[in-house]
Amino acid sequence: MNVTSVINQKGGVAKTTTSINIAAAWAKQGQSILLIDLDPQSSATKSVFGDREFDKTIYDVLISQTSADEAIVSSETFGIDMIPGEIMLSGIDIQLAPQFGRESFLKRKLKNLRRKYDHVLIDCSPSLGLLTINALMASKDIVIPICPE
Repeated sequence: MNVTSVINQKGGVAKTTTSINIAAAWAKQGQSILLIDLDPQSSATKSVFGDREFDKTIYDVLISQTSADEAIVSSETFGIDMIPGEIMLSGIDIQLAPQFGRESFLKRKLKNLRRKYDHVLIDCSPSLGLLTINALMASKDIVIPICPE
């Protein structure tokens, strides 16, 4: 399983668009794909599922005993699986700060999915907080979209 994070501290540089399109393209090539929405704005989640509500999100995976498997939702339209994001992610840095090993929570939670997916793509928020650090620690590859000015 290859894990790739799409990151940039700047907003509006097409991180979400890049994440969704790479995921859909790989799925179209027959790859099994998991997209994780690690952005509190949840734009990837809204783009794939609209305003749908979810029982479990990546927030639950990171702060509780919820396994990554329990939060996965399938999109037939895009041919991918996804762990949705939610607004509660905006305060997660404060919740994770006192925890030991806080920078590796996501990496540990993804271990059980190794044999299930060819690729995991992580859509990050425009910051360098604990969520993005978790994504970087879990990733083998990084994509940094930029807008030329």
